[in-house]
Amino acid sequence: MSKELTRNQIFEILDTKPTNPRWSWCAISPDHKRAIFTLWDDKIRDGKYKFLSRSDPLKNRPGENDQRRILELVTEKNILTYGLVCIAKDITASPRSIKEIDNSYILNIKINKDNGNYVAIIKEKTLILEIVNEIKKENRKSLSSIADLPIGSEIPDRANRVTSSFVRDNKVRKFVLNRAGGQCEYCGKIGFEIKDNKYYIETHHIIALENNGKDTIDNVIGLCPNHHREAHYGIDGDKLELEFIKILTAKMKAAQQGDAPEPATKAISASQPSIAPAR
Repeated sequence: MSKELTRNQIFEILDTKPTNPRWSWCAISPDHKRAIFTLWDDKIRDGKYKFLSRSDPLKNRPGENDQRRILELVTEKNILTYGLVCIAKDITASPRSIKEIDNSYILNIKINKDNGNYVAIIKEKTLILEIVNEIKKENRKSLSSIADLPIGSEIPDRANRVTSSFVRDNKVRKFVLNRAGGQCEYCGKIGFEIKDNKYYIETHHIIALENNGKDTIDNVIGLCPNHHREAHYGIDGDKLELEFIKILTAKMKAAQQGDAPEPATKAISASQPSIAPAR
Protein backbone atom coordinates (compact mmCIF):
# COMPACT_ATOMS: atom_id res chain seq x y z
CA MET A 1 0.00 0.00 0.00
CA SER A 2 1.52 3.34 -1.01
CA LYS A 3 1.50 6.43 1.15
CA GLU A 4 0.02 9.82 0.27
CA LEU A 5 2.49 12.31 -1.11
CA THR A 6 3.14 15.37 1.01
CA ARG A 7 3.23 18.92 -0.31
CA ASN A 8 7.03 18.97 -0.12
CA GLN A 9 7.24 15.68 -2.04
CA ILE A 10 5.07 17.16 -4.79
CA PHE A 11 7.28 20.25 -4.84
CA GLU A 12 10.26 17.94 -5.31
CA ILE A 13 8.90 15.81 -8.17
CA LEU A 14 7.97 19.03 -9.96
CA ASP A 15 11.61 20.13 -9.61
CA THR A 16 10.74 23.13 -7.44
CA LYS A 17 12.32 24.10 -4.13
CA PRO A 18 10.69 25.80 -1.13
CA THR A 19 12.76 28.36 0.74
CA ASN A 20 12.16 26.38 3.93
CA PRO A 21 10.34 23.00 3.85
CA ARG A 22 8.94 23.61 7.35
CA TRP A 23 7.06 26.84 6.72
CA SER A 24 7.10 27.70 3.01
CA TRP A 25 3.70 27.84 1.28
CA CYS A 26 5.16 27.83 -2.22
CA ALA A 27 8.17 26.70 -4.24
CA ILE A 28 10.04 27.75 -7.37
CA SER A 29 12.37 25.86 -9.68
CA PRO A 30 16.08 26.77 -9.49
CA ASP A 31 15.99 27.92 -13.13
CA HIS A 32 12.87 30.05 -12.44
CA LYS A 33 10.90 28.23 -15.14
CA ARG A 34 7.98 27.27 -12.91
CA ALA A 35 6.48 28.05 -9.52
CA ILE A 36 3.78 26.38 -7.44
CA PHE A 37 1.59 27.87 -4.71
CA THR A 38 -0.63 26.35 -2.03
CA LEU A 39 -4.31 27.09 -2.74
CA TRP A 40 -6.82 26.32 0.01
CA ASP A 41 -9.87 24.60 -1.46
CA ASP A 42 -12.38 26.61 0.59
CA LYS A 43 -10.93 29.94 -0.58
CA ILE A 44 -11.35 29.36 -4.31
CA ARG A 45 -14.23 31.52 -5.51
CA ASP A 46 -15.57 31.87 -9.07
CA GLY A 47 -12.35 30.68 -10.62
CA LYS A 48 -10.19 33.02 -8.55
CA TYR A 49 -8.00 32.75 -5.49
CA LYS A 50 -7.06 35.79 -3.42
CA PHE A 51 -3.74 35.63 -1.61
CA LEU A 52 -3.29 37.39 1.72
CA SER A 53 -3.36 41.18 1.48
CA ARG A 54 -0.83 43.53 3.04
CA SER A 55 -3.33 44.33 5.79
CA ASP A 56 -3.84 40.69 6.80
CA PRO A 57 -2.70 39.85 10.37
CA LEU A 58 -0.61 36.96 8.98
CA LYS A 59 1.43 39.28 6.76
CA ASN A 60 4.55 39.17 8.95
CA ARG A 61 4.80 35.39 9.16
CA PRO A 62 7.76 33.81 7.34
CA GLY A 63 5.50 31.81 5.01
CA GLU A 64 3.56 34.90 3.92
CA ASN A 65 6.67 37.04 3.43
CA ASP A 66 8.26 34.28 1.38
CA GLN A 67 5.08 33.82 -0.66
CA ARG A 68 4.88 37.54 -1.42
CA ARG A 69 8.49 37.52 -2.60
CA ILE A 70 7.80 34.62 -4.98
CA LEU A 71 4.56 36.25 -6.17
CA GLU A 72 6.49 39.41 -7.05
CA LEU A 73 9.08 37.34 -8.89
CA VAL A 74 6.41 35.42 -10.81
CA THR A 75 4.60 38.55 -12.00
CA GLU A 76 7.82 40.39 -12.81
CA LYS A 77 9.32 37.56 -14.89
CA ASN A 78 6.05 36.03 -16.16
CA ILE A 79 6.98 32.61 -14.76
CA LEU A 80 4.80 29.57 -15.50
CA THR A 81 2.69 29.12 -12.37
CA TYR A 82 0.64 26.32 -10.80
CA GLY A 83 -1.63 25.94 -7.80
CA LEU A 84 -1.71 22.87 -5.53
CA VAL A 85 -5.19 22.47 -4.06
CA CYS A 86 -5.14 21.57 -0.36
CA ILE A 87 -7.96 20.86 2.08
CA ALA A 88 -7.48 22.25 5.60
CA LYS A 89 -8.03 20.17 8.73
CA ASP A 90 -9.73 23.19 10.28
CA ILE A 91 -10.55 26.22 8.11
CA THR A 92 -10.81 28.42 11.22
CA ALA A 93 -7.34 27.52 12.52
CA SER A 94 -4.38 29.87 12.25
CA PRO A 95 -2.00 28.73 11.00
CA ARG A 96 -3.71 26.01 9.01
CA SER A 97 -2.54 22.44 8.57
CA ILE A 98 -3.19 20.21 5.58
CA LYS A 99 -5.76 17.42 5.83
CA GLU A 100 -5.67 16.24 2.24
CA ILE A 101 -4.05 16.95 -1.13
CA ASP A 102 -5.26 15.74 -4.52
CA ASN A 103 -2.09 14.13 -5.89
CA SER A 104 -3.39 13.64 -9.42
CA TYR A 105 -3.56 17.20 -10.71
CA ILE A 106 -2.58 20.81 -10.15
CA LEU A 107 -4.11 24.02 -11.48
CA ASN A 108 -2.66 26.22 -14.20
CA ILE A 109 -2.96 29.73 -12.82
CA LYS A 110 -2.18 33.29 -13.87
CA ILE A 111 -1.11 35.71 -11.14
CA ASN A 112 -2.45 39.26 -11.38
CA LYS A 113 -1.44 42.17 -9.16
CA ASP A 114 -4.09 44.68 -8.11
CA ASN A 115 -3.27 47.58 -5.77
CA GLY A 116 -0.45 45.62 -4.17
CA ASN A 117 -2.58 42.49 -3.71
CA TYR A 118 -2.28 39.27 -5.68
CA VAL A 119 -5.07 37.22 -7.26
CA ALA A 120 -4.69 33.87 -9.02
CA ILE A 121 -6.88 33.37 -12.08
CA ILE A 122 -7.52 29.65 -12.44
CA LYS A 123 -7.28 28.52 -16.06
CA GLU A 124 -7.37 24.71 -16.15
CA LYS A 125 -6.41 21.48 -14.43
CA THR A 126 -3.23 19.69 -15.50
CA LEU A 127 -2.24 16.15 -14.58
CA ILE A 128 0.91 16.15 -12.47
CA LEU A 129 2.28 13.31 -14.60
CA GLU A 130 2.06 15.49 -17.72
CA ILE A 131 4.19 18.19 -16.09
CA VAL A 132 6.65 15.59 -14.82
CA ASN A 133 7.04 14.25 -18.37
CA GLU A 134 7.88 17.74 -19.64
CA ILE A 135 10.45 18.18 -16.86
CA LYS A 136 12.00 14.81 -17.73
CA LYS A 137 12.40 15.92 -21.35
CA GLU A 138 14.28 19.00 -20.14
CA ASN A 139 16.47 16.86 -17.87
CA ARG A 140 17.30 14.46 -20.69
CA LYS A 141 18.64 17.36 -22.74
CA SER A 142 20.96 18.39 -19.92
CA LEU A 143 22.07 14.78 -19.43
CA SER A 144 22.94 14.30 -23.08
CA SER A 145 26.56 15.28 -22.49
CA ILE A 146 27.15 12.69 -19.75
CA ALA A 147 29.13 9.73 -21.09
CA ASP A 148 27.92 6.13 -21.03
CA LEU A 149 24.23 6.88 -20.42
CA PRO A 150 22.10 4.81 -22.82
CA ILE A 151 19.93 7.00 -25.03
CA GLY A 152 17.00 4.59 -25.18
CA SER A 153 14.03 5.36 -27.40
CA GLU A 154 11.22 7.87 -27.00
CA ILE A 155 9.19 5.94 -29.59
CA PRO A 156 10.09 2.24 -29.12
CA ASP A 157 10.06 0.07 -32.24
CA ARG A 158 7.31 -2.47 -32.65
CA ALA A 159 8.10 -6.05 -33.64
CA ASN A 160 5.87 -7.50 -36.34
CA ARG A 161 4.53 -10.73 -34.90
CA VAL A 162 1.12 -12.32 -34.63
CA THR A 163 0.38 -9.61 -32.08
CA SER A 164 2.08 -6.25 -31.90
CA SER A 165 4.56 -5.76 -29.05
CA PHE A 166 7.31 -3.33 -28.14
CA VAL A 167 11.03 -3.94 -28.66
CA ARG A 168 12.76 -2.76 -25.49
CA ASP A 169 16.25 -1.30 -25.47
CA ASN A 170 18.45 -3.89 -23.76
CA LYS A 171 21.02 -1.22 -22.84
CA VAL A 172 18.38 0.68 -20.89
CA ARG A 173 17.33 -2.48 -19.04
CA LYS A 174 20.93 -3.32 -18.13
CA PHE A 175 21.61 0.24 -16.98
CA VAL A 176 18.54 0.22 -14.71
CA LEU A 177 19.46 -3.16 -13.21
CA ASN A 178 22.96 -1.89 -12.51
CA ARG A 179 21.56 1.29 -10.98
CA ALA A 180 19.27 -0.76 -8.73
CA GLY A 181 22.18 -2.92 -7.61
CA GLY A 182 19.97 -5.90 -6.76
CA GLN A 183 17.59 -3.84 -4.62
CA CYS A 184 14.06 -2.63 -5.26
CA GLU A 185 14.43 1.07 -6.05
CA TYR A 186 11.11 1.71 -4.27
CA CYS A 187 11.26 -0.25 -1.00
CA GLY A 188 14.96 -1.12 -0.88
CA LYS A 189 14.34 -4.86 -0.47
CA ILE A 190 17.13 -7.06 -1.85
CA GLY A 191 15.90 -9.60 -4.40
CA PHE A 192 16.34 -13.32 -3.89
CA GLU A 193 19.67 -14.74 -5.00
CA ILE A 194 19.87 -16.48 -8.36
CA LYS A 195 22.70 -18.03 -10.37
CA ASP A 196 25.94 -16.20 -11.13
CA ASN A 197 25.85 -14.51 -7.72
CA LYS A 198 23.09 -12.12 -8.78
CA TYR A 199 19.90 -10.84 -7.17
CA TYR A 200 16.53 -10.98 -8.89
CA ILE A 201 14.93 -7.62 -9.68
CA GLU A 202 12.37 -6.77 -12.38
CA THR A 203 12.33 -3.71 -14.63
CA HIS A 204 9.16 -1.66 -14.95
CA HIS A 205 8.15 1.20 -17.26
CA ILE A 206 6.53 3.82 -15.03
CA ILE A 207 4.51 5.22 -17.92
CA ALA A 208 3.50 2.18 -19.94
CA LEU A 209 4.87 1.88 -23.48
CA GLU A 210 1.35 1.36 -24.78
CA ASN A 211 0.46 4.69 -23.14
CA ASN A 212 3.24 6.43 -25.08
CA GLY A 213 5.74 5.98 -22.28
CA LYS A 214 9.42 6.32 -23.18
CA ASP A 215 11.91 3.45 -23.16
CA THR A 216 14.48 5.62 -21.36
CA ILE A 217 16.36 5.40 -18.07
CA ASP A 218 14.17 8.07 -16.45
CA ASN A 219 11.01 6.05 -17.16
CA VAL A 220 12.27 2.58 -16.17
CA ILE A 221 12.69 1.55 -12.53
CA GLY A 222 13.98 -1.62 -10.89
CA LEU A 223 11.37 -3.23 -8.62
CA CYS A 224 10.90 -6.29 -6.45
CA PRO A 225 8.22 -8.66 -7.84
CA ASN A 226 5.73 -7.55 -5.18
CA HIS A 227 5.84 -3.86 -6.03
CA HIS A 228 6.04 -4.63 -9.75
CA ARG A 229 2.71 -6.47 -9.51
CA GLU A 230 1.22 -3.75 -7.30
CA ALA A 231 2.20 -1.15 -9.90
CA HIS A 232 0.25 -3.09 -12.54
CA TYR A 233 -2.73 -4.36 -10.58
CA GLY A 234 -2.90 -2.55 -7.22
CA ILE A 235 -5.61 -0.01 -6.46
CA ASP A 236 -2.86 2.50 -5.61
CA GLY A 237 -1.04 2.09 -8.92
CA ASP A 238 -1.40 5.77 -9.82
CA LYS A 239 0.04 6.87 -6.48
CA LEU A 240 2.94 4.46 -6.93
CA GLU A 241 3.66 6.05 -10.32
CA LEU A 242 4.18 9.43 -8.67
CA GLU A 243 6.42 7.92 -6.01
CA PHE A 244 8.48 6.09 -8.64
CA ILE A 245 8.89 9.35 -10.55
CA LYS A 246 10.02 11.10 -7.37
CA ILE A 247 12.67 8.42 -6.79
CA LEU A 248 14.02 8.55 -10.34
CA THR A 249 13.95 12.35 -10.40
CA ALA A 250 16.25 12.37 -7.36
CA LYS A 251 18.55 9.78 -8.95
CA MET A 252 18.74 11.69 -12.23
CA LYS A 253 19.64 14.86 -10.34
CA ALA A 254 22.36 12.97 -8.49
CA ALA A 255 23.70 11.68 -11.81
CA GLN A 256 23.81 15.23 -13.19
CA GLN A 257 25.80 16.34 -10.16
CA GLY A 258 28.14 13.37 -10.42
CA ASP A 259 27.30 11.90 -7.02
CA ALA A 260 25.10 8.93 -7.98
CA PRO A 261 25.27 6.08 -5.42
CA GLU A 262 27.38 3.01 -6.12
CA PRO A 263 25.49 -0.23 -6.89
CA ALA A 264 25.29 -3.00 -4.30
CA THR A 265 28.36 -5.16 -3.65
CA LYS A 266 27.04 -8.24 -5.42
CA ALA A 267 26.18 -8.41 -9.07
CA ILE A 268 22.90 -7.00 -10.32
CA SER A 269 19.67 -8.87 -10.85
CA ALA A 270 17.93 -10.71 -13.61
CA SER A 271 15.93 -9.02 -16.32
CA GLN A 272 12.19 -8.48 -16.45
CA PRO A 273 10.56 -11.94 -16.64
CA SER A 274 8.78 -12.93 -19.83
CA ILE A 275 5.51 -13.42 -17.94
CA ALA A 276 5.41 -9.78 -16.88
CA PRO A 277 2.77 -7.61 -18.59
CA ALA A 278 3.99 -5.42 -21.47
CA ARG A 279 4.62 -2.16 -19.73
